[in-house]
Amino acid sequence: ADLLSARMWDRLIAAQDHDAVLALLSTTAYGPHLAIERSLLTPRRAVYQIRWRLAEVYERLIGMLRLTQPVACQLMQTLWQNFEVNNLKAALRGTETRASWDQVRHLLYPMSRYISLTAEVLEQIVHATDMARAIELVQHTPYYDTLRYALHRYQDERNLFPLEVALDLGSRRRLWASIAQLSGRDREMALQVVGLALDVDNLLWAIRYRVYSHLSEEEIINYTLPLGYQVK
Repeated sequence: ADLLSARMWDRLIAAQDHDAVLALLSTTAYGPHLAIERSLLTPRRAVYQIRWRLAEVYERLIGMLRLTQPVACQLMQTLWQNFEVNNLKAALRGTETRASWDQVRHLLYPMSRYISLTAEVLEQIVHATDMARAIELVQHTPYYDTLRYALHRYQDERNLFPLEVALDLGSRRRLWASIAQLSGRDREMALQVVGLALDVDNLLWAIRYRVYSHLSEEEIINYTLPLGYQVK
C-alpha cells in the first residue's frame, strides 16, 4: 500500500528540479525520512535518507519473523545482509582510494539492527592504512574468511575485483542455502522471488564479465554461481 503509484511516478519523472522531486516525495512513505534541514538534502544525501525506509521495513519484518518463523527469518536476514555486503564493498573502495569518511558515509545503506558491521567499524575500514588491516577489522563477521582467502589475489593484482566478487558470490550462496532450508509453499515462493533475482544477478555478471572484462568462458564460470532457479 505504501508503494509509489503510477501517477506519482509520472509526476516524479516530469519534475523540473531536485526541489520538486523532494516536495513530491515528502507526501509519500519516504517523507518522514526526508524531514531534515533542506541545505543537507543533496541528491546523494536524499538517496541515503530514502534508504532508511528500506531499513525500517526489513528490521520490522525480521523482528516479527524471529519469534514465529525462524527459518523464514533466516532468509530475510540473509537478504538484509546483501545490503551490508554492499556497504562493506563501498568501505573497501574507500580504503583503496584513500577517500574520507564523509565521501563514503552517504553512499551506504543505513543499517542499525540485525547487522555485523556498524557505522563505526565501516569508518575504521575506510581509515585503514592498507587492505590487510581493513580485512582484519571484520574478523567478527561472516565475511572475514571470504575476504582473507581472496586477499592474496588482491595483493598480486592490486585490484579490488577478487575481493568484491568473493563477497558477492558468498552472499548469494548463503541465500541459496537459506532457500534450501524452507519447505512447501514458503520454498516455492522464495524460489519465484529470490531465485529469480539470483538468476538475474548471475546473467548480469556473466554479460559484464564477457563484454567489459573480456573474460574467457572458464573464468566466467568461476566468477558466477554454479546453480540457479531457471538459468543453469
